[in-house]
Amino acid sequence: IGNSGGAFRRRRAEAVVLKRMARGDEASDAMRVSPSIVAAQGEQALRQGDATKAASFLARAAEAERDPEKAIAFAAKSAAAFIAAEDPLAASNRLSQTARKHARSKQAAKVMLQSAVLLAQSATQRNSMSQQELIEETLVEIIQIWPQSPSADNAHAWLAKILKNGGRSKDLADVTNEFLLLRRSATLVEQASDYQFALLTDLSTSQATDRLATFQEILTEVELQSPSAKAAVTESAIWLSDLPYLKRRFPLDPEFQRGLAPAVRLLSEIRTGETSPVETGLIEGLGEEWLGRLRWRLERDAVLAPEAQRRVASVLSKLPDSDAFQKSTIAFWGAPSASTAQDLISQATKSSRTREQLRRALEVITSVSSKELDSEIQEAIDRLAQTYEIGSREWYDTKIDACQRLIRMGRQEEAKKRANYILLTRSPTDEELKATLESIAKK
Repeated sequence: IGNSGGAFRRRRAEAVVLKRMARGDEASDAMRVSPSIVAAQGEQALRQGDATKAASFLARAAEAERDPEKAIAFAAKSAAAFIAAEDPLAASNRLSQTARKHARSKQAAKVMLQSAVLLAQSATQRNSMSQQELIEETLVEIIQIWPQSPSADNAHAWLAKILKNGGRSKDLADVTNEFLLLRRSATLVEQASDYQFALLTDLSTSQATDRLATFQEILTEVELQSPSAKAAVTESAIWLSDLPYLKRRFPLDPEFQRGLAPAVRLLSEIRTGETSPVETGLIEGLGEEWLGRLRWRLERDAVLAPEAQRRVASVLSKLPDSDAFQKSTIAFWGAPSASTAQDLISQATKSSRTREQLRRALEVITSVSSKELDSEIQEAIDRLAQTYEIGSREWYDTKIDACQRLIRMGRQEEAKKRANYILLTRSPTDEELKATLESIAKK
């Protein structure tokens, strides 16, 4: 009727139908199951100023409608009525339920994002932590179900802001990795690499190794599935991946090198030994961001590959704004000795981040295979243990590590004395820790 007679006749027809439904006319039973008729009741209620009733009818119409586009249109009208009734949470629920049910609709992702916006409005009113968690879950759902949509980009940007503000770098790196696997775009390779780097800089060498192994698998999958992302994958691998993987996956031939950005090309040449330390004047042209990446990457290479330490130290010495601890690290790798190790430990203890710097000092010193440094290694471990609360898991782990290193150094009696002293004065309640200490005490 609306198609043939226009809006006026459609309204007249709706009025007739609603009048018959109100009388309980048996002839209208078939009409009761029509979502359009239910929606008409909602629209009439809205014209009469009853937003709550209108929202209810329109929600029922959205639930019953099988056509995706019509169902989403009814859901949008229902949400508007719920908002008019000052119930944004109900509006959000209606939109999200309809979007999930009709996920193939062109509007589904957009509607789901709008449901998250309404959730945020509801959370502001209620100040509810559970609402905040639901917002995050909704944004993740958009990324997972509609990864190719513009709404997924908006959801990811919003989620990234939430996670950054909350200091949740691991969650941010993980959700971006998931988005990258689903979208496989060059832009996301860059974002995922940045978030990965922000996380890696706060991890120990071994922890970073585990994270990088997973990220390398993701990059490999992205490159296989999306050739257009290959350049971004390669640039990411040059500053994030460890040398064995880098050389195996990306042979750095001269022709390929010429296609890289200057900062990336310089880093690849320095890492593979193709640029003499004397020829690193280009370093001065690097921005602060790339200087940070270069320092982290080369320091990690030096820890993992002792044969590269002197060359790395030479390059690092040319980087601007090195602090006292970084200068001591460079000096140690340039000339490993008990003296340079002691200076490194001393600088770590003077730092405002003593625990983190002592851990780092321990990694640096143990990267050099030399029995002459055993005493310095032991001192670093003992000083690290002092930064933990006595009786904590970290305290026990560090004490056990010290004992085990003493045994490897051939100082079994000292290790036994230490283990016995801990068992006598501060015996752990954890059975595994206790068993380890008892095993050392009996050796």
